[in-house]
Amino acid sequence: KLAARDDSALIEFEDGGRRDEIGDMARALTIIKENLLQIVQAEERLKSKARQRALVESTHDAIIVADSDGNIMGWNRHAESLFGYTEAEAIGQPLILLIPHRYRERHLAGMQRVLSGGEPRVIGKTFEVEGLRKDQSEFPIELSLAKWEIDEDRFVTGTVRDISKRKKTEQQLRIAAIAFESQEGMMITD
Repeated sequence: KLAARDDSALIEFEDGGRRDEIGDMARALTIIKENLLQIVQAEERLKSKARQRALVESTHDAIIVADSDGNIMGWNRHAESLFGYTEAEAIGQPLILLIPHRYRERHLAGMQRVLSGGEPRVIGKTFEVEGLRKDQSEFPIELSLAKWEIDEDRFVTGTVRDISKRKKTEQQLRIAAIAFESQEGMMITD
């Protein structure tokens, strides 16, 4: 805390001591410079976070972050539209909320391996699984997982893509291929 008296050109410090004017001004300028540097660095961190958030929100994939307890810590706008939960509904909830019931036990065992420091085969790879929407409907997804750490905390980020349309198209192509290869008359119904 600095207090200046114009008439005596002395600066009083919080500890009550008095120092000479030039030394006090140099110290005050150093403090101001350090504070300005901290403000600039804080602004840069905020800009960086804003750029990261814009990137996460601009993707057409759902991005979900889970902590080492398996709870959802990050949720982008596309995750809302894909799974049906708002960010407020999803944050803090267990990740198994998004996993069909028949896969939950396997999922929990896999998450434990990932977050305990192991490097299972799924990290850094893309694979197809089933997702579970808020309305309890299941749908095929393409999932990519990444593991990362901050200090002692471990996190997993999942990038999720709905592949329902692709699966339907693949099924139609298989049916068409069977029909074209057949030497017999064929009728296809739903």
